[in-house]
Amino acid sequence: VAGCRLSALRIWAGGSLLKLDPPFDEDILDYKAMLDIRAEPIWVDADASPGPGCRARRADGGIAAGQGGEVLVALARDPPAHGDGDDGEEGDPSPEPRDYRVVLTRRPGNDTALDGLALVAAGKAGAESAIGPASLGPASSLRRAAETGVSFETRELSAAVPAAALATDATAAGAELELSLEPRDMGQGIRVSVEALVPQGNSTSRLTQRLHEAHMRLAHLQYRRRNFTLGHVVGNGTFLELPGEERHRTSLPARVLIELWPAADCEGSP
Repeated sequence: VAGCRLSALRIWAGGSLLKLDPPFDEDILDYKAMLDIRAEPIWVDADASPGPGCRARRADGGIAAGQGGEVLVALARDPPAHGDGDDGEEGDPSPEPRDYRVVLTRRPGNDTALDGLALVAAGKAGAESAIGPASLGPASSLRRAAETGVSFETRELSAAVPAAALATDATAAGAELELSLEPRDMGQGIRVSVEALVPQGNSTSRLTQRLHEAHMRLAHLQYRRRNFTLGHVVGNGTFLELPGEERHRTSLPARVLIELWPAADCEGSP
């Protein structure tokens, strides 16, 4: 009889899949994970290993709203049905089921950092293909935003993302280009803008256009992503055409500004 253990353990909070530390392994019983400051509710998706009568159930008392705590997943084997024994042989070669524990710690909501940043091409069916990694330049000092009354941090997208990296088959085919951000806390305030060229007579001027956040897809939640629509690459890879009726353009590589402020200063999750 095979041992009774978990084959998968997933914990969701506020619609976002938590990262287990260490990554799940059926032989590891103790884990840690971080909760976003406002992530509710919390639920557990645990799969018991295939086998006769092996069941998994949540055995903790629940996590209070706004708090951390411990998630406990207990395993048990159903008693064998009448006549399914081993005809009087002593001992059971399979080990006793073991409990799995995950200690959850609530983030304080003061993060102004990103854990990941990438450029992706969103296809017509919503599929995403990675174009290339992007990096953030050094952050400026914290400033006070008068319209919101909270501090935010401005970072500039590194110029290490050249136009050639954007002029791929995916973008040439008219796919939408998105900036995919992995915030430390999904409730962080994020504002993304691009400097655009605006024709004025025989010359051009620059304006800063704020970008809208793309509609949340399941993949964004599962991989803790928030995407912002950049537009389309046009002119044989020399310009980025921004979203909107005006269809403003900016030359590539474009100057993208990312403003971040803590989740604790935001009224709610995005």
